[in-house]
Amino acid sequence: MRDVARLSGPQAGQTLVANLVVTRIADTRWKVSIDLTGSAAGHRDLTADSCAQLSRAAALIIALAANPDAALDLPAEELPGNVGPAISTEAATGSPNSTPQSTPANGNGPSAKQAAVANPTNVSKIDTPTVQAPLQPANRASDGASLGLFAGAGYDTRLLPSGVGLVRVGGSLHGKQLHASLSVDVSAPARAEFAGGQGAQFRSAGGQLLGCVEPLRLPVRTSICAGPRANLLFANGFGTANNLNQRLIYLSGVLAPEFSLPITRRFEASVVTELLLFAKRPRFVIENVDTLLFRPDWYGLRVVATVALRF
Repeated sequence: MRDVARLSGPQAGQTLVANLVVTRIADTRWKVSIDLTGSAAGHRDLTADSCAQLSRAAALIIALAANPDAALDLPAEELPGNVGPAISTEAATGSPNSTPQSTPANGNGPSAKQAAVANPTNVSKIDTPTVQAPLQPANRASDGASLGLFAGAGYDTRLLPSGVGLVRVGGSLHGKQLHASLSVDVSAPARAEFAGGQGAQFRSAGGQLLGCVEPLRLPVRTSICAGPRANLLFANGFGTANNLNQRLIYLSGVLAPEFSLPITRRFEASVVTELLLFAKRPRFVIENVDTLLFRPDWYGLRVVATVALRF
């Protein structure tokens, strides 16, 4: 607001309402959508490499719409360079028949600033310096792809006799609206017992490959992920079931919504809720008494939070 007031100067009873929506795009750039109503009406989309650049550009666009005459007193570096506004001439000047100033007989036409005020649609032609984006490494998301490493923890249900915690590590490859991840995780042990001092301790581990798509561009990146998973389940009997020592591998499919939010330029936090659908349900049976000790459900549910480092 201070920048708008400084750039536009005093106003004479005019009312201008500006609605701004700021979003992050491509993980390294920012976008603002400006809708103006009141004394000037129009719409404008701007992008920049930082919030500071975006704020200055937005303030200038709003100030020019509020008071086009104020642009005559602005230094050249304050005026937009290669970005042209989508605000109509009628809205910015208040006159539907406004025309550019004519060229005097001595051949000295209006200055670039005066031409910009007389016809705001020509602001894009002002010859002023523009801010160049810093060079990005070749694997930045802005260039189409980026790599990442992540680690996290979560909670697993239904795969073991009781809910347990788990830890996960993995890597990812990100594009504009698609990304893929490969991860492994290990769960804490869980016990199953029944009468007669029999039972077993169960542990699980697994690996999965997920492909994800981001259907909508939102401030919190929301992706839908799916892919295959290999589960490894260990059972070690105790008591009268000490002969139960099994290692079973079985497959499942994974369907998961994922929510990610940038922390800094290189770090982001994610939360994923995974639904596991098992192609086969293993059976853990105590052979000497032919007793079914444990059999997982046909589905599993887990929630995992991770922190990722992007390169």
